[in-house]
Amino acid sequence: MAPTLQGKRIAFLAADGVEEVEYVQPREAVEDAGATVELVSLKPGSIQSFNHLDKSRTYDVDVTADKADAGGYDALVLPGGMATTSPPSAPRSRNPSQPPNPTPVIKRFAS
Repeated sequence: MAPTLQGKRIAFLAADGVEEVEYVQPREAVEDAGATVELVSLKPGSIQSFNHLDKSRTYDVDVTADKADAGGYDALVLPGGMATTSPPSAPRSRNPSQPPNPTPVIKRFAS
């Protein structure tokens, strides 16, 4: 199959707890189609991916969300996952030490 995303720049917004397969497989598909991919996250350094509840690989962050130029990307991908041992119905509250809410970042990409 010929690359169809040649010259496109795609942001993947992910954080600690991302399900590895939900980050890696779409990223590989986008890169195989010819796009340039950048990992955007809420904190610098690296993010920890998970395979269900088990820690997996870490991935280097290319740019933090506060420094990412939303207008410089052709698309935004939001890989899923939230490693937790709580049942899905359990209430989840944000820990004050966690990075800020990603909603404003997503809104910048949408505008």
